[in-house]
Amino acid sequence: MPKARSDSDMPPLSTENADEVGMCVEVRRLSRILALMAVKGLQQNEQISFLSNAGYQPGEIAEMVRTTPGTVSQTLYSMRKGRSRKKRSEMK
Repeated sequence: MPKARSDSDMPPLSTENADEVGMCVEVRRLSRILALMAVKGLQQNEQISFLSNAGYQPGEIAEMVRTTPGTVSQTLYSMRKGRSRKKRSEMK
């Protein structure tokens, strides 16, 4: 079994790589700001749906809409469950 690498085993970041990492962090921060602006004024379940469709994970969504990851997961589950019921009733 291969040995897990620790931080001390990792090669140091070059300045170029550090700049790229910094840019990625900044892009992620800006995308969160834009996402928050896009959901402003929506109900919480609509915010959760929008952010989930935008690719955010429940923990990230919870942080942005100021709730718990469990609430986010339950909301998404309920929405999926509601959609599948609606589809079944439309098929009848």
